[in-house]
Amino acid sequence: MWRLWPFDLQILIRVKLSIILQKEFTKKNEELAKKFGMLQKYEQSQEFLVANPDLVCEETANYLVIWCIDLEIEEVSQIKYALHQRM
Repeated sequence: MWRLWPFDLQILIRVKLSIILQKEFTKKNEELAKKFGMLQKYEQSQEFLVANPDLVCEETANYLVIWCIDLEIEEVSQIKYALHQRM
């Protein structure tokens, strides 16, 4: 059996916590994040984020990247809108 150094254990805990937070965020905000990802104009995006400040976080960016990858795998033409928001 191998032994984990305290530093390694801290990294594993952070990764696990990050995964848990992303799953909770997705469960709670998936519909809003998709709606945000489909907005095309800067002004619309800004108004949407002002109305939904919970989306201004790293988890939204992560979700949009994962969603874009899923859309690309499915070869869906809507990927350009979601990519626009990610950039």
